[in-house]
Amino acid sequence: MRIRLMSTAVGLILFGLFYIGFGVAGAARGDGAVWKPFRSADGRFVVDMPGAPKLETTHTKSFIGTITNHVFVGIDDHDRYSVDYSDLPGLAVDFARDETIFSHSKGALLKKTLGKQKSFEKTTLNGLKGVRLVYDTPPVENHPRMQGEAYMFLIDKRLYVVDATVSVKHSQDKARAFFKSLRIETQ
Repeated sequence: MRIRLMSTAVGLILFGLFYIGFGVAGAARGDGAVWKPFRSADGRFVVDMPGAPKLETTHTKSFIGTITNHVFVGIDDHDRYSVDYSDLPGLAVDFARDETIFSHSKGALLKKTLGKQKSFEKTTLNGLKGVRLVYDTPPVENHPRMQGEAYMFLIDKRLYVVDATVSVKHSQDKARAFFKSLRIETQ
């Protein structure tokens, strides 16, 4: 009887530790939303996001045709994490250089965020070649000082923009974990 009570107690303790450990792992990036993997089958990517991301779809008419952006946004306190993908018309990709496409994408992102570029350079993230943009955002009353970081990749005719706008003081580790978790299926 005593052995059964001991083994039950040990089992409950181990279960409790597992449960606590699981909860801590799910929220390991901070006090806000629980982070978990998110997969977009149509977007062909997987990334850790705070909670379930919201989908924003926009259609932009341009001289090369209508471009549809699919933007998945996760919010954790004041921080914003997003993965944006758009399929570009073949002519745009065939006749424009990658640098031109990245430059236009950078301009659109800075305009949308009212950001000021700090750096823009070629890079590799998780085996993907692209560019990295670091930018400052304007101060907002009652918000911490924020900074943005975005990676852009052109894979075949699909442009990915992976962006994190986070608190400079508290969220840099969360942004790094967000970027490191990104996996794009290149077929």
